[in-house]
Amino acid sequence: MKIEVVGENRLRLLLDGTDMAEYGLTYEDIDYSRPQTQKAFRNMMDRAEDAVGFRSDGYRLVIEARPATDGGCVLTVTRRPKRKSKEPLRRGTRAMFLFDSADDALDARLALSAPVPIMRVGRGYVLTVDPAGEPQRNILQEFGREIEA
Repeated sequence: MKIEVVGENRLRLLLDGTDMAEYGLTYEDIDYSRPQTQKAFRNMMDRAEDAVGFRSDGYRLVIEARPATDGGCVLTVTRRPKRKSKEPLRRGTRAMFLFDSADDALDARLALSAPVPIMRVGRGYVLTVDPAGEPQRNILQEFGREIEA
């Protein structure tokens, strides 16, 4: 596994086919709800902290996974400050929605009539709208569910 610091709050983990086999993962079955993925990711983050000092304690992590040509994958990890539990979600600002299928994500984007990027994350798809008002949220909630931005 290669570890690259991309910025103060961003890290890139490059895993080749051998790394994936050692973790017992394939790109297709990376899903953070699976214990195998959770265990592998915790190990990767421990290695990243030891190697480059990238700490994840006290942060929310946004993880983007992309397949690599050699049977591996590239994980981009962005850390964000944790939101205090009593702090309300800010309405009228950026919102992220998770969709179970590409069709749902594409239908939601078409309903918005806006060129909004869609990212594949694990087995789902994420669409970010900035800023998001109630009409946009209502449309997007027909196809997916809002997640913490």
